[in-house]
Amino acid sequence: MNVSFLVYLGVLLGFGEIFAHVELDRWLGERLQGLAGLTGGSALIFLLAVAALGAGVGLVLRPGPIGVLLGGALYPAAAAIGVNPWVVALTIQMMMVQFLYPQQNVVYLSAYYGTGERAFSHEQARPLALAFTAFTLISLLVSIPYWRWLGLIA
Repeated sequence: MNVSFLVYLGVLLGFGEIFAHVELDRWLGERLQGLAGLTGGSALIFLLAVAALGAGVGLVLRPGPIGVLLGGALYPAAAAIGVNPWVVALTIQMMMVQFLYPQQNVVYLSAYYGTGERAFSHEQARPLALAFTAFTLISLLVSIPYWRWLGLIA
């Protein structure tokens, strides 16, 4: 049994109540409410803005509870233009795992050190990190018609 993961999960699930208690979610939601207006009510532009915001936050801060907070803050703006919260959450989670430096991605570090630092160098991996970001963004864009078909985007 992975006890450390269970403890982490318990702490993560408790963040919602903490954010609500200190009203951090409401404060952030008020700051991001204008995002729907800035995108002109377009679901496509809104999701691109969410993706850019998620990638930016993911590069500055470690993914985890901040993604939950960001998603919760964006749900009202998403609902205003007909985007399901699930799509917002998935977009944020996918874009927050981007990396430019090795220390930003645990999977990358596992592959690097798991091969004894001999399979590839950080310089060789950097173009792949950018390609990973592009592929993730393309996969999100390709998913939009499917999400529309499912009724997750108006």
